[in-house]
Amino acid sequence: MAKQQLVRAVLGGLAAATILGAVSTIGLSIGFAHGARAGAVDSLFPNGPADGRVVIVAADRSFMRRARIDPVATYSNLVSEIAEAEPDTVVVQRDLVTTAAAQLATLRPAEGLVVEAAFERVGVALFPAAAGELEDPRSGSRLPTQTRPILAEEGVTASAGTGVDTVTAGSPQAVVRTVPLAVEIVGSDEERPGTVVPSLALLAASRADGLRPEVQERSHGLEIDGRFIPTEGDQELRVRYVDDLLPGGDQVVSADQLIGGRIPRDQLRGHTLVLGVTDSSTVAPLPAPAGPGRLAPVFVQANALSTLLTGDYLVPDSSVATIAAVAGLALAVVVTVLLVPMWLTPLPAGIAGIAWWLFAAQRFAAGHVTDIVYPLAALVLALLGAGGWRGWSEFRARRRVSALFSRYVPDAVVEELLEEGKAEAAAAGRRLEVAVMFCDLRGFTRMSEQLEPTQVREILEVYFEEASRIILDHDGTVLQFVGDEVLAVFGAPLPQADYAAAALACARDMLDVKPALNSELADRDLPPVEYGIGVHAGDIVAAHIGSSAHRQYGIVGDTANVGSRLCNQARAGEIVVSEETLRAAGDDGNADRIGPLELKGIERQIVGYRIRATWAPAN
Repeated sequence: MAKQQLVRAVLGGLAAATILGAVSTIGLSIGFAHGARAGAVDSLFPNGPADGRVVIVAADRSFMRRARIDPVATYSNLVSEIAEAEPDTVVVQRDLVTTAAAQLATLRPAEGLVVEAAFERVGVALFPAAAGELEDPRSGSRLPTQTRPILAEEGVTASAGTGVDTVTAGSPQAVVRTVPLAVEIVGSDEERPGTVVPSLALLAASRADGLRPEVQERSHGLEIDGRFIPTEGDQELRVRYVDDLLPGGDQVVSADQLIGGRIPRDQLRGHTLVLGVTDSSTVAPLPAPAGPGRLAPVFVQANALSTLLTGDYLVPDSSVATIAAVAGLALAVVVTVLLVPMWLTPLPAGIAGIAWWLFAAQRFAAGHVTDIVYPLAALVLALLGAGGWRGWSEFRARRRVSALFSRYVPDAVVEELLEEGKAEAAAAGRRLEVAVMFCDLRGFTRMSEQLEPTQVREILEVYFEEASRIILDHDGTVLQFVGDEVLAVFGAPLPQADYAAAALACARDMLDVKPALNSELADRDLPPVEYGIGVHAGDIVAAHIGSSAHRQYGIVGDTANVGSRLCNQARAGEIVVSEETLRAAGDDGNADRIGPLELKGIERQIVGYRIRATWAPAN
């Protein structure tokens, strides 16, 4: 039975794995629940260490307030402090350049040139170019493209290096999880072919690591001076956000504190500085998967740069891996739900869900973006489906068992069969040690010939009802009514330790109740009945037997035959019980020994004992 249950559980798990795997395949192909899946992965940020060479110089609210009052002095002092600190590279975010130019232009248009002149003192500065309007990639290219040529911002030259500020190239409503690493400028004709221009982050990373900023497209990535960088979509880098480069992080310094002399210059020496505006009243923050949920572009730029420098890339798992995870979890959950006790089913499913979340977090730390939503959704659906199917199956089983046994055995036995899962085994057949009891009316055939059919039926109904009540009270099983005979068994379908004693006690109660039974018949103007009882203990095979048209719970074996023959030996108001029964019951029963008896169809002799009623039988 356990093997059959295991086979059914495995087959159910395979079916669930196949169905949910197919559903996941369709869902992944159409991008179903993409936002939820991405949002679930976002919960794993921030993650990993930052590259220690990257420092954000934040033009925060206090700095912008100072710049509005005296922009020339403020920006000149900022550049002077940076120049004195001797950084390795300075990356100037586009929003800082445009803000500074706008503030300076309010005084004199020519003051915009102060930005250019000031940053020339730094030595190596990377400026953002005007990205223009991005368009769909042209045929054969997986890079964002644009038709407008790269032009320097007003007042800024590209002598030290120019990159595309791709952080602000996307939709302001989209969560910034990835940034393009380069942009392809589409040429107008054959004489002006397209040009690949790296992003500020890629340009700064190549500068910091001493790489030539020569970009080549590769399958699922870009190559810069022999170094491969895995990408997604249109050659976009998935940004790994880290604590130190988020608001309040250890590698974020205030531009206002810097020009106020409160930031040690050694903290910036030899580093790559990323300058940008963090004041939300000046620049609109972007939706981001880390920090407070919205970040100024400079934080995105710095985290993209750190990702490139550390090489801690985040690479999404393939759809095949996600589908395999869905199928594996569905299989495991369904098999578990169908094997463990019903009340325990949520526990292994919960453990599996937590384990998958921890596994995804561990994979994320190792640079693999593992789908969280699809496998967990499959886990929940598998749990609900398997639990529902099991509940329905057990409900049907209860109904079937109730229909099979409730007419024969006490309600407590039915409940035990259901709760312990023994119903199917009992129905299939078992060899048990039992005691059988036969109770047969005496002289009823001749009596019935003189009665109306309705009277015969009524007498039998009263007799059978009383007999069934007493048998069930002693935890016996009513097997059948044959003519005017009652057959009961004690110790089936569930084993019963005191089966022989219970059968003997039941037989005695049957004798004791006869006066009350006849009194009830008399009240209905029906004649009295007399009966004899036979009891024998031994082993039998009990099972649901019969044809496809009719089946019933029955017993097979020599024990039943002996019990029937002992009943034939009993006169009215008597119990004839075998020696084996008294021995098993541990009761001599004040019985008179008879025999050895030669019983029809029984090869051996049976020693019997006769127990008489305390009342005198009718003549």
